[in-house]
Amino acid sequence: MNILCHRGLWKRKDERNTINSLVNAHIEGFGVELDLRDRGSQIVISHDIPTKGSELFDSYLNELKENHYNNNTTIAINIKADGLSRKIKKIINEYNISNYFTFDMSNPEMLRYNNAGVIFFTRLSEYEMSPVLEKEAMGIWLDAFNKEWYSIEDINLIVASGKSICFVSPELHGRAFNKQWAMLKDMRHDDFLLCTDQAIKAKGFFR
Repeated sequence: MNILCHRGLWKRKDERNTINSLVNAHIEGFGVELDLRDRGSQIVISHDIPTKGSELFDSYLNELKENHYNNNTTIAINIKADGLSRKIKKIINEYNISNYFTFDMSNPEMLRYNNAGVIFFTRLSEYEMSPVLEKEAMGIWLDAFNKEWYSIEDINLIVASGKSICFVSPELHGRAFNKQWAMLKDMRHDDFLLCTDQAIKAKGFFR
């Protein structure tokens, strides 16, 4: 299981989406999920409307580069604003980031990311049963807002299609994660990705 720390490895909510929390995740051997927006002409790491305190995406990547923190762990980039595809591609290329994917952009934007050659995952949930640009996407961001609606058979169909899968851990929606984690562990797919707020627990469980 490839574990992605949701907005970094943090203890307090005000530490989320900071360079420090993201770097801490990489140091511990985890991948990360982070949120990107624009503030003026710059790309910043922020889930909500950015402020002067929002940190720069390229500052985070520069920190990884200078200190060799990344170790090829996955960076999942949650797109929170339109019109960023070319800027994000430029920054990713500049820092030679290869193990990444973007997701959660609007449908018209997803087409732009595809046309720009940016790696992206499309969404599948109980409200999005026909993923947009599924053929072109590298993977599936598999979400479950109300309950784990998918079965082992559903997951195996995605695996058979050759797509990567990133599962949203249930605690991100306020539910217990035990049942989902047990199912994923039993499936023994080492290349699954799991986005979670409980990375340390997940590391011990899936080990």
